[in-house]
Amino acid sequence: MNKQPAPPPDDSPHCCLRTLIGIDLENIVYYKDDTHYFVMTAKKQSLLEKGVILQDHADTELLLSRGNVDQNALQAYAREAAGFSTGHRLPSLDFAMNHYGQADVAMFDFTCMYASETAAMVRRRHDRPLLLTLVGDSLLEPFWPIGTGIARGFLAALDSAWMIRSWAQGTAPLEALAARESLYRLLPQTTPENMHRKHQPVHRGPSHALPPTTTLCSSAPRR
Repeated sequence: MNKQPAPPPDDSPHCCLRTLIGIDLENIVYYKDDTHYFVMTAKKQSLLEKGVILQDHADTELLLSRGNVDQNALQAYAREAAGFSTGHRLPSLDFAMNHYGQADVAMFDFTCMYASETAAMVRRRHDRPLLLTLVGDSLLEPFWPIGTGIARGFLAALDSAWMIRSWAQGTAPLEALAARESLYRLLPQTTPENMHRKHQPVHRGPSHALPPTTTLCSSAPRR
């Protein structure tokens, strides 16, 4: 009978973090700018064991509700993780204040991301067509740690303005909507690397600012 060699000990930083101070993370990212900004993905069991989450619940909204989170324990958890991951070389671990005058530390659920099925639609009100459009987070929910939310929000606003311009110039409703939907399908793919660098002349429209696209056309009414 052959004996398999024992696996090498896990001496990764995450393992040491879990073993030494009981904090179990999937990842941690550190951004250094005007403030020291940390984003980390903590495992639920670790949060329960450290007293950050008071009661386990299957419902995420209830799990992360204000009454089920010990804010002092959450701050201590974040301090320990930040201090350990930087080798305790930061001069201070005091939190910046948010607009409520409270420590700017919070937990969010990113297991589900939401996006609108369509960017725009037309409804009839008082026998007249009414153009409706979404922009910002209501159109495409961002994953805020990667910093794309504000940029894509501006792009969506500019794309909507271009659609409204086309509408006002007499473009057929289905054609205006199809062009807007084509741009919306590209929005999640936009990165600093695939955006055009030449921004002049600005009146040429969004198709010159985004990667090439094929306009979606349909003769059937939208459902």
